[in-house]
Amino acid sequence: MAYLLPRPFDRMMTITLGSVLMASLVASGCNLSPHHLQALPSRNSPVPVAGYTTAADDTVRVECRKYTTVPQNPPPQWALVDTIVASNSPVSGTTDLYSYSDDVVFPNSCWGLGGFFAYATEVRFINNSGIVYGVFDVAGQSCVFQEYQAGTPYSEIRDTCELKDNLGQPRNYIHLVVE
Repeated sequence: MAYLLPRPFDRMMTITLGSVLMASLVASGCNLSPHHLQALPSRNSPVPVAGYTTAADDTVRVECRKYTTVPQNPPPQWALVDTIVASNSPVSGTTDLYSYSDDVVFPNSCWGLGGFFAYATEVRFINNSGIVYGVFDVAGQSCVFQEYQAGTPYSEIRDTCELKDNLGQPRNYIHLVVE
């Protein structure tokens, strides 16, 4: 089974980043994998999904919608692709951080023609209370590590590093692409 995984340094950093991020979250979770603009070999490729939540046994909904190059009003609706249940045991060294992970295949209905890419889809991660998790691109993941090393207060790390739109607002969804 071939799919993209973080480089070994990124994998270790993801564990550290999760701990840092969870301490700073006002919302109840963050998703570190996949990252924004992660390239997949095909639309049928399993995508490793992983993140952290502050609630044991929390259910994380993985949702997608078809990417469109021209804005639509109303935009395409979000569709449930998978649900992942977080662990009921805290991550080692923490008392309130629970991991979740699964491999997810996004159905053809999620994919649209992607402009510069062959296909693209929009993906978000949301809990049953309706809280959309923070998402990151590769630079955002590095930012978290750098901000943590610099001693930035936890409460500022997510605001500084999470993916944002053109107006500087949290984006809360990522694009996956097939080249």
